[in-house]
Amino acid sequence: MSIRLPVDASQNVQAAFRDVEQELETLKAAVAAMAGGTDLTSINERIDRIQPPPQLDSDKFTFVGSGSQHSVGLVPDPGTSGGDNSRVLGESGGWVYQNVQKLNDEDQSGAGVTDIYTVPGGLVVAGAAQIGEVTTAQLNAWSHPGLEEAHGGVIINVNGILATVNVIAWQAPYACKVVSVRGYRVGGTSCSINARLNGSSNHLASALSLTSTDTWMDGGAVQNVSYAALDKLEIMITAIAGSPTQIGIQVAFRRT
Repeated sequence: MSIRLPVDASQNVQAAFRDVEQELETLKAAVAAMAGGTDLTSINERIDRIQPPPQLDSDKFTFVGSGSQHSVGLVPDPGTSGGDNSRVLGESGGWVYQNVQKLNDEDQSGAGVTDIYTVPGGLVVAGAAQIGEVTTAQLNAWSHPGLEEAHGGVIINVNGILATVNVIAWQAPYACKVVSVRGYRVGGTSCSINARLNGSSNHLASALSLTSTDTWMDGGAVQNVSYAALDKLEIMITAIAGSPTQIGIQVAFRRT
């Protein structure tokens, strides 16, 4: 580095400029030493090549909020309301649930066709789910609210059913309502059936007469329909003739 001086500069001015030139050379050497011998020009070129940080209005580099009241940004604030705060930021740039963890992409044969997940907490499936195998210490599977399910049983005597009978068939594990009572007769000449709640409240106002064999018959309107958890269902043969060999009684419920 050199500094050009006027030809008519005094000796004092020339000496001062030489001192400045020496200090600049010393400073340049110190910077080069800190940069591992790289000169200032090279450092400036490297600085110019550094990519600027993504802007907050960039669709490519920003996360979206987990709810309508949450702001976008490089690390958005999930807030305390207005969204689902059980989710976390994912590599996709959005919010994902953390209670389902994917273990691997291979089945036991190594074919790479099965995804395996572990669920450390409760699992809620909002859409359709296809599950080939579940490994669990305890599995409770209750029907979804609004889904119908049937309970009851078949009373059998190969020599012919000769007498009326009441049989305990089911205990409700949750609140539900009776939807229908149906019956089926094999053999014999006639049979009437009913069902009741807790040993006293009949579900059909009049017993259903199974006038046809080998077909399901519906008892029509039901009553005393509300079951609480731990209530019991009884199926009933109220009249019998001609020694039928099988009587099936089916009570359909809808969980509430």
